[in-house]
Amino acid sequence: YVEIYGVSNVKVDGVVEIPDTLEGYPVTNISSEAFDGNSRIKSIVIPKTVNYISRYAFSYCSDLIEIVVDTANERYASEDGVLFNKDKTELIAYPNEKSDVSYDIPDGVTEIGNYAFYDCDNLENINIPEGVTYIGYEAFYDCDNLENINIPEGVTEISDYAFEDCEELSEITLPESITKIGADAFRYTGCYYDDDNWEDGCLYIGEYLVCNKDYIIDDVFCDSVKIKDGTKLIADGTFRSNEYITEITLPASITHIGDNAFRNCDSLE
Repeated sequence: YVEIYGVSNVKVDGVVEIPDTLEGYPVTNISSEAFDGNSRIKSIVIPKTVNYISRYAFSYCSDLIEIVVDTANERYASEDGVLFNKDKTELIAYPNEKSDVSYDIPDGVTEIGNYAFYDCDNLENINIPEGVTYIGYEAFYDCDNLENINIPEGVTEISDYAFEDCEELSEITLPESITKIGADAFRYTGCYYDDDNWEDGCLYIGEYLVCNKDYIIDDVFCDSVKIKDGTKLIADGTFRSNEYITEITLPASITHIGDNAFRNCDSLE
């Protein structure tokens, strides 16, 4: 079989058509970073023979507006230029330069894949349908203009860095169904920069504690944290490597403590 590692020539119109065979061998794989950083590609056409596409295959394709999959492909599908798995239960990749400012994820999708909307700066509004349960690693990372996104009841996991660097995202409502929030999932969002969301060095979104940072009172680093009553969940890695904390008080309402939440807190007694 043949694996695509990159492209040397792009047509004047920016279209890359991946062949289904090369020298008699079927083209089956698109490797990691195969088109990484190629600013000339506007459209990628994927043949029926491809059965593996790396998550990084289209990263930083700053002019990419559509991904088109042959309808005979048994592993992947596309709709309106967006890449899905065949049965459209997972949204895999949304093109960086697709011009829409709003996007409704189709009904039937249950997973938003890792890096799915990475660096999609044109998007301002995203509607996630009921039925989605998982939001992947860096799924919406660095969507600079994203202002509104609904996270519906039924979502159980938001992975690491999912919304990091979405600086315009200032209002987020998290559903009761969530049982896991990854490390720094909401760091450097609009919520992060709003002082009203912080208390004693802890960033809260509703009933969820999602981030911690060194907290100074009278020029002294605070060494004691009392997590506020009603908090249900502490996100993964929330207090990791905080060298100043010696004591953390948990309320009775806590039901989930994330992985590595207190890792490398060397002063914690």
